[in-house]
Amino acid sequence: MPHAYADYSSILERLRWESGPASIPKPDEVTSILQNVQRNLEEYEKEIHELPESGRSFLVEQRNHLGEIMLQAQSLLSPIRKIPDEILQRVFDDCCENNYFEFDANQSTSGLATPAAEDTPALVLSSVCSRWRRIALSLPSIWSRISFRYKAPYNHEDEDEPVARDQLISKAFANILTRSQQWPLSVTIIITGESYEESNQHKCHPLSTLVREYPRWRTFRFWNRYGYWSIRELFAYSGIPLEDLGQFHKLVEIELPISSEMPSFTMNIFVHRTPNLRRLILDSSPSTAFPWTQLAHLALVLDNTVHRSFREV
Repeated sequence: MPHAYADYSSILERLRWESGPASIPKPDEVTSILQNVQRNLEEYEKEIHELPESGRSFLVEQRNHLGEIMLQAQSLLSPIRKIPDEILQRVFDDCCENNYFEFDANQSTSGLATPAAEDTPALVLSSVCSRWRRIALSLPSIWSRISFRYKAPYNHEDEDEPVARDQLISKAFANILTRSQQWPLSVTIIITGESYEESNQHKCHPLSTLVREYPRWRTFRFWNRYGYWSIRELFAYSGIPLEDLGQFHKLVEIELPISSEMPSFTMNIFVHRTPNLRRLILDSSPSTAFPWTQLAHLALVLDNTVHRSFREV
């Protein structure tokens, strides 16, 4: 019987702690490992075919284990390990277009999971190996792009359910926000479901936390599908009365394609609070009191179609 490869742990250790091309100073070592594993696989295959089907299970298990070892060893020679950190940083930046979170206050906790891998690319990239983690943590920009969908409750029978749901996603969301450091945030907030008065009974702490970070917002997009929420209520829900709302010093772009209130009132909240605003996308003409001269781009959207676009240099 062929012997099982004993140095599997060393392969896993290299995979976990590798730090670029220098982590494999002797590629011939890996080649030798692959050759040994391949020979063992061939021997296992031969013995498996010589045994009756009832007696193959152990050898099949060992063969499959060796197959995993071969895949792991082959990955040590992967071309991506030769890519410099600077290139990987660009790749990571392109991959992390947004980090998506969803809080459905109507879903049972038994059916609720932490965000899917494809929804939080920054978290996924930082979990591959020590090198990728180091690179990901050095890029606050990839953690600063956040999209949050809040489905407000329509069933208020179970008061404990929203609390449990809130805890399930709070940790992952806190990691994203902490690792963004003080980098300007690109924020998208989508709200569906009940009115503000009903939703206010069930706090979604990640949403409130994101809104309270408004001084760091660089871009802000707000969708309110059924029109139950206003911008004023969004801040009030997060514990910020309008009279206490400060300046949006870093905000350069606002998109409000579906207004939940009169356009003039919506924009009055931002008038004189957005000294660096340059891009504005709305579904109707804003208040004439808005400081138009500071804009470089204005788009009016009617029925989800761009009706008119202005650009000033």
